[in-house]
Amino acid sequence: MGDTVMITINHLKDTSTLSCFLGQEYLKHYTGNKKFYIQLLDNKLIGFFSTVVRDRTELWIEDINIISREHNELAIDSIYKYAVNNSTDFSAIYLLSVENVELLKKYKKVKYFYNSFYLCKALNCKKIRKSEEFLKLNNSLKEKLSILMKDSYDLEKNKSFDMKKVTKQIDSIFSNKQGHLLQDSSFVILDQKKDKIIAASIITLRDGRPFLLHLMVHPEYQRIGLGRKVLEHSSNSLHENRYKTLELYVYEKNTKALDLYYKNEFKNYIAGSIGTFRLTN
Repeated sequence: MGDTVMITINHLKDTSTLSCFLGQEYLKHYTGNKKFYIQLLDNKLIGFFSTVVRDRTELWIEDINIISREHNELAIDSIYKYAVNNSTDFSAIYLLSVENVELLKKYKKVKYFYNSFYLCKALNCKKIRKSEEFLKLNNSLKEKLSILMKDSYDLEKNKSFDMKKVTKQIDSIFSNKQGHLLQDSSFVILDQKKDKIIAASIITLRDGRPFLLHLMVHPEYQRIGLGRKVLEHSSNSLHENRYKTLELYVYEKNTKALDLYYKNEFKNYIAGSIGTFRLTN
């Protein structure tokens, strides 16, 4: 059986094999609180992965890379056992993998969630029209934002959502439980005649980098460019605040969103779709 050893970010930068897999730009700008682990067999490097705690109670296992293909099953098995050994300390454990989706599906305690793409864009300042209808996100807009989220979820999931759950979700965003909220770079579009929010972009810091947590457009106002406009406002603000990238996850089957992001210069950060799994009791 192989060994799993935690290493520092500086050690990771100095290990050419690992830095090649993750990318020098990723490591150069990394300022988050991930922990990185290497997997050894007879002192030979066969793979690595990272872990990070999100929403305070969720453990995410990411950056899974198996360097030695002949040891694929051994490496995935050690990651699975690591997850099981830590399961009592967290409310949920998620595993993200690109190339080992089928291997992870074989474990009884691992439930397949969905495939998604991890997209990233380099930020540059664009000349866009300033308008009074754009407002920076603030606490006074929480109720209107909750209504927008509920209406968006109702359409997306084709069922009615409990308003209390939606309100709790909004509260968790404003209390920084889903990453540090960047209110100066999060915008809403207000229909002043109807006094309701019709579009919103919510930006947080995830692992030290800007992350698009939500991009929402009210069902009655879709396909007229509001998503692009509010996203451009957020991108400009981030650029002005010296951030260099904006990242996001998007479901592989969400073709409308993918089309919007690709048209707005987002590119696949990782080759291939990401299989997301949850460890169950």
